[in-house]
Parts: sequence; C-alpha cells; structure tokens
Amino acid sequence: MLQLPSHLTVRNHYAYPQDDEQSMPSFGDAQRLFAAARRQIVFFCAFVVLALGLGGTYLVTVKPQYTADAFILIDNRRIRAVESSYADDPSSSVADAAALLVDSQVEVIKSEKIAARVIRTLNLLDDPQFKAVNSSQRSLIKSLRRFVMPPFGSDESASRTPQVSTSSEEIRFHRVVEALGKNMVASRVARTMVLRISYTSPDREKAAQIANAFAEAYLADQLDAKFEATKRASEWLEDRIADLKKKALSSDLAIQKFREEHGLILSGGRLVNEQQLTEINTQLVTARGDTAKAEARYRRIEAIIEGHHTDSIVSEALGNVVIEQLRTKYLEASKRHAEMLAKLGKDHQAVIGLQTEMTEYEKLMFEELGRVAESYRSELEIAKTRETSLKAELERIVNLNATQNKDLVTLHELEREGETYRSLHETYLKRYNEALQQQTFPIIEARVLTAATAPLAPSYPKKAIILLLFGIGGGAFGAAIGLMRELREKGFQSEDQVKSDLGLECLGILPEITLKQPATAEATQAEPAETAVDEPNRINPKYIPANSGIFSYASIRPGSIFVETLMATKLAADVMLTDHHSKVIGTVSVLPGEGKSVFSKNFASLLAHLGKKTLLIDGDLRRARLTLGVASKASKGIVEAVIYKDSVDSLIMVEKSSGLSVLPCVIPQGMTHTSEFLASAGMQQLLSEAKKQYDYIVLDLPPLGPVLDARAIAPQLDAFVFVVEWRRTARKIVRNVLLKNEDLCPKCLGIVINKVNMGELRLYEGAGSHYRHYHEYAKSYYTQGEEDMASTSWASRWFARRG
Repeated sequence: MLQLPSHLTVRNHYAYPQDDEQSMPSFGDAQRLFAAARRQIVFFCAFVVLALGLGGTYLVTVKPQYTADAFILIDNRRIRAVESSYADDPSSSVADAAALLVDSQVEVIKSEKIAARVIRTLNLLDDPQFKAVNSSQRSLIKSLRRFVMPPFGSDESASRTPQVSTSSEEIRFHRVVEALGKNMVASRVARTMVLRISYTSPDREKAAQIANAFAEAYLADQLDAKFEATKRASEWLEDRIADLKKKALSSDLAIQKFREEHGLILSGGRLVNEQQLTEINTQLVTARGDTAKAEARYRRIEAIIEGHHTDSIVSEALGNVVIEQLRTKYLEASKRHAEMLAKLGKDHQAVIGLQTEMTEYEKLMFEELGRVAESYRSELEIAKTRETSLKAELERIVNLNATQNKDLVTLHELEREGETYRSLHETYLKRYNEALQQQTFPIIEARVLTAATAPLAPSYPKKAIILLLFGIGGGAFGAAIGLMRELREKGFQSEDQVKSDLGLECLGILPEITLKQPATAEATQAEPAETAVDEPNRINPKYIPANSGIFSYASIRPGSIFVETLMATKLAADVMLTDHHSKVIGTVSVLPGEGKSVFSKNFASLLAHLGKKTLLIDGDLRRARLTLGVASKASKGIVEAVIYKDSVDSLIMVEKSSGLSVLPCVIPQGMTHTSEFLASAGMQQLLSEAKKQYDYIVLDLPPLGPVLDARAIAPQLDAFVFVVEWRRTARKIVRNVLLKNEDLCPKCLGIVINKVNMGELRLYEGAGSHYRHYHEYAKSYYTQGEEDMASTSWASRWFARRG
C-alpha cells in the first residue's frame, strides 16, 4: 500500500485533497524552477533573439550622435565671499554654499539668454541643420492641422480667429533655442567647482563648435553682467553719496544749534556743568573731613576741661607755649611738695605754700585750655559753614544738570545720527572709487578649463549597451511569457502529481502517437487459415478491420511503451481483482477527446492477444467514438441487445488477429436517458451473461464530467481505469469529479496519462521518476513505436535528451 501524503484525508478508502492551493507546484524548489526554465527556454531564447534583431535593426537605422564637452572652472573667491554668511549657521557649510553657487551657474548656462548669444555668434538661423529642424516642425504642424481642423472647421474659419501676431523670424529663433536646449546638457562635476557643458550633434565638428560657443557665451555674459552691475552700482552710489553728504552737514549744523540754544558748552570735550559738579563734589568731601576733624578736637578738649583731667592736658599742650611753661612749673612745684612733705609733714607751712602754688598753676592751665577750646569751636563753626555752602552749590548744579540731561539725550541722538551719516558717506565713497576701478577693468570669476574638441567616437548609440538592453528586455519579456505559461499549466504533468494531488496510483503513460502509414507488414499480412477466434456458438461472425489506425496501435507496435502501460493496467486489475473469475473494467475520463476509447480498444486487444477471452463494449451511448473507429459499418449493437433482447452473439464483431469480441453501439435517433439505460436490468443481465463467457469485459464509458452514465453503471463494474490527457485535463476538474463520484473511487485501479509528448516528458518528471530516463530505456527495451511519436521542437528534444 502506498502511504498517502499528509495533505490528503481518507474517506471510503479514497484520498481526497484538503486544499487546492497546497497541491499547486512549489516554485520555491530549485529543481522545479530549473525544470520550468528548461521547459520555457525556447520562448526565452526566441524573444531574446527577436529583441537582439530589433536592437540590431535600430542600430543600423539610427543616425549616430557625437557629444563634445567643454569645462569651466568657477573661481573659489566667490566661496570665500559667502563664508561669513554661513559661519554662524551650524546647519550650513561652505560646501553647501559651493553647491548652491555652481548649481545657480548651471541654470545660467541653460538660460535662453545664453542660447540666444550662441545663435547670434554662430549664425545658427542660417545653418542647414537648424533649417531642417524648422522645416520638419512646420511640416508636422501642418499635418496636425490638416488632421485636426476638418472636424472642427476649415482653415478659413481659423484664419478669421484673432491671434497674437508673431513674426516668422521670432518663431524660427525660438525653435532654434529649443533645439539647442534639447541637445545641450550643463552639469556640475561631482564635488568640484567645475562645470561641464556637453552638446550633442550628428556633426562632431559642430558639436565641439557649439559647446565652445556656450562656454564663451557664458564668460561673455559674466563680463556683461559684471559691467552692468558695476555701472548700476556706481550710478546708485554717486546719488547716494551726494545725499549722505547733505544729510551729514545738516546733522552737524543741527548739533551746534542745539548746544547754543541749551547752553551745552564744552570744555576739553566735556560740558562745563559736568566739570563743576565734579570739582564741587570733591571739595564737599574734603569739607566734610575737616568738619569731622574739628568737631572731634573740640569734643575732646571739652571733655578734658569738664573732667578736670590734669594728665590729659599733655596731649593738648603740645604746640602751646603757655601751657607748656605752666606745665613745667606745675611739675617742679609738685616735685618740691613731695620732698618737703616727706621731710616736714603736711601741716608744715612750706608744704602748705607749695600746695597752694600747685593749685594756682593748675588753674592757669585750665584757663588756657578754655581759650584753646574756644579756638577749636570757632574752627568747627567755620568748617560747618563751608560744608553747608558746598552742599547748597552741589544741589544747585545737580538740579541744573538734571535739566540739561534731558537735553543731552536729544543731543546724543543728533550726534549718533550725524556719525552714521558720516560713516556711510565714507563707506560709500570708498566703494564708489572701487566700482569706478572695476568698471574700467572688470574681472570675472570663471575661466575655460578645457575647450571642447571634435569627438572621435559617437556618444550615441552605445551599441553594446543598446544590444544588452534589448537582450535584457527580450529576455525579461520571454521570461514573463514563460512564467505565464507555467502558471497556466493546470493539467497533470508527471506521475508525482497524480499521487500528490489525487492519492491514486499512476498506472503509466501513453505517448502521443501519429501513425505515418495505415498499416505495417505484420498488420497487412495474409490472414491465417485458422483464426484465433473460438466461434462454435456464433452464427456468421462479423469482423472488424485488421488495422484501425491508433485503435490497433498495440497490435501494430507490440514492443512499445504504449503496450507496457497496458500491461501495467492488466497487472493492477489482476492484483486488485484476484477473487473475480470474470473482471468487468470500465474506462472513463473527465472531458471528451482525452483518448479513453483508444485506450479501451488497445487494452482489450492486448488482453485478447494474451489469450484471455475479452469482450469490448462501447458504452458511450451519446457519441460512440469507439464504434465509429473500429466498427463503423455496424447496424446494431448494445441497444438492440438490451432493449430488444437480440442475441449478443449475433451483434458481436470480432477482431480476427486477436480474437477480441466487440459489442458496438449504434445510437438510435432521439435516444435519451442513457444513464437509466446503463443502470437498467437488461444491462445487468447482459453483463451477467457475458461474465459466463469472458475473462475480461472492458466498457468504454462516457466522460464523467458532463453526464452521469458512468456513475449509473458503477455498481455493476468491478474496477475503473481513469484516463487523463497530459497537460490538458485540469487537476482541479479531476479532483472535483472524483469528489462528486465517490462510488467510483474505491474501484479505481489508477490513472493513465494519455497523449504524452515523450520528447518533453523529461522536462516535467522529477529526478526520482523512471519516465525521466525514457530515452535511455528506449535504446535497449522499447524497440518499436518511437518513430510514431508526435514531433517536438528541436530545443525541447535537445534538452530532453541531455537533462
């Protein structure tokens, strides 16, 4: 027993696919992709060759174009001029400035102004090449007008329509400008300050000439622009300088007048009031110090006098002659008083006299100190008076300055305005002088780095690249067509698909055959004296032709792969129906024209050749393809046997070479309900009687798809053989039919793939399939029939033989 694939489920001993999408071939498998590529290589190569042919034709017919390049270097002084504007912007850089500058110059070169200068320099309006452009455009416009105007009106009505008048010279000029723009390319050389000017033309000398003309026109335009800009700047600066001079003079006069009106007198660059304020403030500070000093001395001497401190007199006596003398005398008397007090005692008259003298000296000293204190008080009063007067003067000057400060604000504003006018006047005067110098000798910031020369080889077409592109395009288109063909392949291509999609055994393949002659020597040889037909019970048997074309192929080519598949089918029937004495086998298909009738006839003939008594019944009551192929002269058949109870032996036709009995089917006019006919009791009786006489009964039944005949007779049959056409019968249709006819599935011996192109089979079979190596087997084993196979393309046969 074969192990069913994981995506199938078993129902009534038959494997059904769970998902249609899972049964589709996996294009991720490298081996299948390679096989698909081999199958479609013919289309791929054909489209590649066709595309290369078209590319070659294009290269032969296209006119070569030549491109000349001129290079211009932009002076980097422009970059230094804009560095300061980018210094404070962290998001910008000098490289960005360079890119912006060069890109701007590229647009200048592309401008119509430069093209017009080139046209005038080279006189291109009279050039034959550009005259042809004008004439071709005019002819195209006329053709379009003739095509468009009739539906909408005549030329006369169009002429009456008001239009903007444009001279023919202007139209020609603009057309030449457009032609130059289409053929000229200006670009920046990467990461440099160099501009490339490229011009393409059929004439290589003219290409170089026009490219150099664009470069020279650009430089001349830069000179003109610099001169015009300098001239305009000089004129503007001249007017501006005169105006600023007047404003500066008016500003100075206004300042002087304001100072006179408000008494704002300057001395040493400063206002007089400001100087006085400073001096008085200094004097007031000094006066305050003197007052404090005098007051301190006065307070001290007052404290000595009030406290009668004799010892403190010393500090105050310094510098006073009277006090110093009295002090000296007081000290001498005090010394004598102490000596005499020690010798004579305190009550002595001399001691008392000295005491009185000391008292008198002390009195005189304090009196003198009083006079000194009075002088200190006088000095204190003077200091206070001076301080008070300075304060009053300071307050007066401060009040005066407060009033003048308001005027100073206006004065300062006038001074700033005047300074601004003077500064602008000086700056503009300097720039005016520079502009005058540049106007007399202008300097441009670009130069021609490399002049264009006539190119040696055409720039277009690039033959290798164009052929490569055409080849790639053709290959891509061929690959797409091949992919579409692969995706449209819905039929059975190999025996592996039969097992994976249906869960049934593939009994074999039948090659697509085309007999080149009606019969061979062995098929047309004289009939033997004794036939192989046992006809003791038959009355006047009828014979079918010895050679019925492909219906007799198994008899004509007994050593072919065709017969091997028939033998495999017999072996499957013998294995499955071992307990059946007589085996009733039906052959079915899904669609008409899949070759089931040919298979039925050849299979039955093979059984008869093997010595088995075999009956072939044409059970297709709707078409009777088998009867038309092998017994076209029959007048009666299965219908008469079942309905009218005619003797079967009288209706059977015999193949003389094999002894095969054939019960034809002559379809009566207006016959309907064929399924009921096959399921009738008469049909059951016919098969029961046939089982007694024959070892094998083969029924050629109608297709399962459109009719129910095969399903109706299914209970009376022992087995079925399913015939599908290679690459034609869709797998989904077969699955759907089997799902709807579940009674047939348990009796199905397997699938026979018919009409197989043996030359292409190797491209579809996997590495594990023995059909992949058919040609190796055919050399030694299949000695007959290969010449009758359908022809294939040379590429398919070549890849099929070489894998």
